[in-house]
Amino acid sequence: MSGAGAESAESAVSAHSHPTGAALLQRAAALVATGTRRLLGITGPPGAGKSTLAADLVAGLYGRAALVGMDGFHLDDAVLGDLGRRDRKGAPDTFDVDGYVHLLRRLRAAQDPVVYAPVFRRELETSAAGALAVPSHVPLVVTEGNYLLADGASVVVSDVDRAALERSQALGAQAMDVEAMRTADCDVYAPCALGGSVTDELVPALQARVVCGAANNQLAHPGVEKVLADRGILYTPDYVANAGGLVQVADEAVGRGGFRFERARAKATQIFDTTLAIFALADSDGVPPAVAADRLAERRMTDVGRLRSVLVPGRS
Repeated sequence: MSGAGAESAESAVSAHSHPTGAALLQRAAALVATGTRRLLGITGPPGAGKSTLAADLVAGLYGRAALVGMDGFHLDDAVLGDLGRRDRKGAPDTFDVDGYVHLLRRLRAAQDPVVYAPVFRRELETSAAGALAVPSHVPLVVTEGNYLLADGASVVVSDVDRAALERSQALGAQAMDVEAMRTADCDVYAPCALGGSVTDELVPALQARVVCGAANNQLAHPGVEKVLADRGILYTPDYVANAGGLVQVADEAVGRGGFRFERARAKATQIFDTTLAIFALADSDGVPPAVAADRLAERRMTDVGRLRSVLVPGRS
């Protein structure tokens, strides 16, 4: 797995050298507030306090997070005995890694009403299958384990905060400065909190196949979207990718009975389907996705303009 950007949909922190509890809880709460399912990984050596930290975070989010540990994927002692690995229980090859990755993908997609996960029963030294239910409406899944950054995962990070980069490097992540990250060999370039970063000069040097980030006004000027399309780079219009924030604000302003997280989240989950509709329209009309998004928005505004009713605050 590879990726680049100033922020990512998923985050990883160390249980050995993490920020203060309040600061870390604030960062976790920010992931919850995005309106879409997020994964937060906590890694560190044995005995570093990963389980305690993860449990404290979930407790501090009051039902808005679920804890799914890697320990549930321990191979059974009988299986380890057959494999000759019983005396190395806890090593990377004594876990069902593929099963764990598959579960994380299902949790990240949040397409099933409920996903059931195994739980490791320490008093029995074995795993209980399907012992934990994770409903799709829970916005954050916290997972912890020794090997979240083990071989097979390529983690590249960039941040203007040097201390943040050093903490990531201590976990085994590769750090890049912001300029180098823009042309890194990655799947997705995600400009976050960095407007105007997709320029005429950058596009020819981009190695990413997708540009999709949370920043506003990512394109340096109109027309860059055409250059991206000509290079075969898929661009998700910025006001589509980061629409979750506006969805929440709208619910706070005009939602019946005040802000309701579940209602806002339900609307935010429609962003994915809207994005697919934009890509389909772009293909059918032979235009870049940014142009297709503008056309959909203009149609929507025209339709709303025909309505004879008036939206009154406090009513929906």
